[in-house]
Amino acid sequence: MNYQLIRSKRKTVAIQIKQDGTIQVKAPNRLPLRYIEQFLREKQGWIRQHVYQMSQWMEQKQQFSIQPGDNMLLLGKEYPVQLGDQVCFRENNFYVPKMEFSALHPRLIQLYRELAQQIILPRVEWYAKKMGLSPTSVKISSAKKRWGSCSGTNRINFSWRLVMAPLSAVDYVVVHELCHMIEHNHSANFWKLVSQIVPDYSEQKQQLAELSYRLIQENWGD
Repeated sequence: MNYQLIRSKRKTVAIQIKQDGTIQVKAPNRLPLRYIEQFLREKQGWIRQHVYQMSQWMEQKQQFSIQPGDNMLLLGKEYPVQLGDQVCFRENNFYVPKMEFSALHPRLIQLYRELAQQIILPRVEWYAKKMGLSPTSVKISSAKKRWGSCSGTNRINFSWRLVMAPLSAVDYVVVHELCHMIEHNHSANFWKLVSQIVPDYSEQKQQLAELSYRLIQENWGD
C-alpha cells in the first residue's frame, strides 16, 4: 500500500484520505515503522472504503455544472437559471452567459459574495442594534468549514455560502456570532443568550447541516 508518512510530536497514529486519493499517515516521531504497517493492515478495509468514497465524490464534483434550465439556491429557495449576457440575479432568476463551467464557477461565487453583502450585513446591523453590540468589523469571507466566526477582538466574518441558507438560518448564524462578543465560548450561558433571540436555534442548526451536506456534494464546497 502506497502512503505518505508524516511524523511529528503527536501521540497517536491517524489516517487521512486526501481528495486525490492519496493516503496520508500521521504518526509519532519514534514509533517503529512495523507498528505503523501493522496499523495500516488492520485498517485496510476502512482505507479501501474511504478511497472509493473519495473517488466517487470527486467524480460527482467534476460532473456538476450550472446551465440554463437548472436551479440555484438563494435564501433556501430554488430559483431558475436563465441564459443572459452576464452573471446576475434579478426578478427571481439567475442569469448566466454560455461558457465553460470552469470559467463560470468563479463568477457565480462572486455573485454570491455580492448577494451575501447585500443580505447578511443589514441583518448583522439590525441584530447588533437590538442586542446593544458593535462589532469591530463585519466581512464576507470564503470560509469553507464555518458559516461564521468571531475573533477575540470582535471581528465577525460570514461565509458567502451562508446566503444560500433560509433567512431564519442566516439570522441564527448572525445571532450566534454576535453572542460570541459576550461569551467567547459555547458554554451554557452562551446558548442561553442565543435561545433568548432564536428559540428554535436547534432547528436552524439542522437546516445548516443539511445545506452543508448538499454543498459538499456539489462544487460549492470549493
